Amino acid sequence: MRVILAAAALAAVSILAAADDPLRPVSVHNGFITGNQYRGRPELLRRAYVMGVVDGLMLSPIMANNDLNGAQRFSRCLDVMRPSDEQLTVIVDRWVDANPVRWGDSVHSLVYGALLQACNAVGAPLF
Repeated sequence: MRVILAAAALAAVSILAAADDPLRPVSVHNGFITGNQYRGRPELLRRAYVMGVVDGLMLSPIMANNDLNGAQRFSRCLDVMRPSDEQLTVIVDRWVDANPVRWGDSVHSLVYGALLQACNAVGAPLF
């Protein structure tokens, strides 16, 4: 729960900071946990973490990139996929398990990588 609240607070601060100067570069934090730490968490915590990342992406100025195209593509992907939190967690878990070289990376980047692949697979690419 603390991770979700911290992620939401970080997203809110990023959005407020970007509102002052929308052209200023946005810094992406290194993340809270690595893939190795994520893999050791119970399923319920992994599900909560994935939901927090997805919620953060929906609010993130990095997805908007000074317009709404990125957020609209991500929203379309979720509309096509219609995933539950459990389904998203399985998608992320399988992607992480298939990419052991990335286990030392921050989990938010791993979730993003899994979502890129899943959105491509359902015909709703993010890029």
